Amino acid sequence: MGLAQQQDHIWLMGFSITINDPLDTIWGNTTFDFNGMEPRIYYDPFNHVDFGATNVSISDSMGNLLLYSQGMEVFDISHQPIINGDTIGYGQYWESQRIWWEGVKLSGGLNFRQGALLLEHPKVKDQYFLFHPFYNFDTKGSDHLLFSTISKTTAGDWIMSEKDRPLFDDGIYETSCFTACRHANGEDWWLININEELGGIQISLFDGHTFTTKFRPHEGSFSSDGSYIGTATFSPDGNKLGITFSDAVDHPQGMKTFFYDFDRCNGELDLLDSDALYNPSICGSGTFSPNSRYYYSTEKWKMYQYDTEAEDIVGSRLLVAEYDGFEEDITGIPQTFGPMVNGPDGRIYIVACLGSSTYMGVIEHPNRAGIACDIRQHSIHLPTSIGRTLPNFPNYRLGPLDGSDCDTLGVDNHPIAKSRYIQDSADHFQIDFVDLS
Repeated sequence: MGLAQQQDHIWLMGFSITINDPLDTIWGNTTFDFNGMEPRIYYDPFNHVDFGATNVSISDSMGNLLLYSQGMEVFDISHQPIINGDTIGYGQYWESQRIWWEGVKLSGGLNFRQGALLLEHPKVKDQYFLFHPFYNFDTKGSDHLLFSTISKTTAGDWIMSEKDRPLFDDGIYETSCFTACRHANGEDWWLININEELGGIQISLFDGHTFTTKFRPHEGSFSSDGSYIGTATFSPDGNKLGITFSDAVDHPQGMKTFFYDFDRCNGELDLLDSDALYNPSICGSGTFSPNSRYYYSTEKWKMYQYDTEAEDIVGSRLLVAEYDGFEEDITGIPQTFGPMVNGPDGRIYIVACLGSSTYMGVIEHPNRAGIACDIRQHSIHLPTSIGRTLPNFPNYRLGPLDGSDCDTLGVDNHPIAKSRYIQDSADHFQIDFVDLS
């Protein structure tokens, strides 16, 4: 692992739609660059890749973009498919996501929230693994999960050296809620995904060469006939897992949220609490605050905050925001609460529940309790329209669990001092520092 650990500092999103008009800035690609004190958000006229809900990317340890994917292809920094990376997980659904534009058929991007992961090899430099589903129209899920290996040629070009290798094929897997966490040794990866057919959570340890898998029944919370759309998120310290999803088949079941303790050494999950709320849509999503204490969930019209350090987690639930009625000025789509993701700057970013938008919301101070967390709806005006797309990242900066029985590889934690500040516009002597170390 590089010392700077800025693998999640470049975000790509948006719909290009046209391939012939580089000045089309309504439908185009927006880049977030977190390498400075504040994120730089800009239109990229050279990127014509369409993103659905599936969105993964990875930069080097210094924050320079290397690879990214929308679930259908894998691209390098030139925004061209890498060698052997022009089709991944090819099949009927792949073809259904292509878009005709001016006589050319373009890849529209898969629409699976948290539908892929892009991880660095724990031990080998310049080698990465892309994990992604193979969707089956008949079963309405992923019959098996796939992974592909990406490495460099002697000429320095990226190549998909192994492609679409089956990872699991013993169930029907949810195409969302796919996430990862560093093992307590600071190198290997725990992979988490939902097995719908068996009704539980699959937990896999990946050391770069082999997979060791265990299954945890979900105590009746997941049914084998459900279709779950949501997110699974580890706390930044790796000690908790939160899963929030809406049932896409039977909406009256509403939105469910589950809180677990997670043991980074042995991969064991211990259910702490669970909550169920009415949700009129498929917008269930959640994420943890940077300090790992608070968990935020959205159900389209409202946003809630839970204190995961409280004795009664569900009892700590607070309503911290309600939709303010704002509609996107181009499409007229209501800017309700949708998927969320943690930014490297200590903020949480929120996209609209349904449809495309040129706006994004933010939780400015997610480490604060209650409404002091400061949820700013549609406060970021983007240069182009994006859909329900946010990148799916693990916490690359999570090192070994010092002093644990699993801290056996001699990997050191390398804390890096970093902060940003917010100056009060009304009182210039009032400055709020945010610790990003």
